[in-house]
Amino acid sequence: PLEMTTDAWRQRSAADLRAKPALLDLLTLFVLKDLDLLEHVFAFFPEVAISRETASELMRMVQPFSGSIMREQCVDLQNRLRPHLGKILQPPAGPHEEDDEKPPARDTKALMATGRFTLYSDDALLRFYLLREPHAATGMCTLDLLLALEEVGGLTTWDGGAKIAQLCEWNVRLQIPFRCQLALIPQPGRAVTSVQQGKALIEQAKEFMSIASALWGPKADFDPSRRNFATAAWLMLQDLNQSEVMLASFFAVWIDRVQ
Repeated sequence: PLEMTTDAWRQRSAADLRAKPALLDLLTLFVLKDLDLLEHVFAFFPEVAISRETASELMRMVQPFSGSIMREQCVDLQNRLRPHLGKILQPPAGPHEEDDEKPPARDTKALMATGRFTLYSDDALLRFYLLREPHAATGMCTLDLLLALEEVGGLTTWDGGAKIAQLCEWNVRLQIPFRCQLALIPQPGRAVTSVQQGKALIEQAKEFMSIASALWGPKADFDPSRRNFATAAWLMLQDLNQSEVMLASFFAVWIDRVQ
């Protein structure tokens, strides 16, 4: 599975992320397309950059005789990028050392060496390889974008949580901010009067359950699952509008997932 963040990840401000144009790789462009976030990217950044080798690879994959099983996806991506060509930089990578790296990675490495860009890649291993630190000030991923959009009012916390839930559905590994997790829990107020009713209501919240399955499911380690539940429950207790029944229902959902 794709690893988007590591334990070292920390949220950064929107102003910090906007300080330089984001340099996007092909994998990240597909993630943004499938999450329906491309419009948000171009609204958030004054300019973005795509290396010429990455653009050439996309062009090759859309050719009818390319043999790519992702041709339709590539055509869709190309069509979605077309209205934003005026905001897309395609800088020359300049000279670089001959090595065994594939051209897109080689160009990205050369462009990052100029200090002009923020590397926007959803592959934490690639960020580590190119930056020697997966969450350095010169790197970011889509989780960073989602939280920055929340900061500037481009997305609600629920919207950001729903996008994170979709990433969990795709088995992407990433850190999940508690506020995004808790925003997906239904808030019926005092209308729910039994734990059984509250538990059923939570389990009907598809987005929340996608995150719950990732954090608490059979493939998750018990200790991190327990810590996540304990912190989330403590945060729910701080909410004066949260009913005791919904808190007990939350506990019942966790018990079901870790058994």
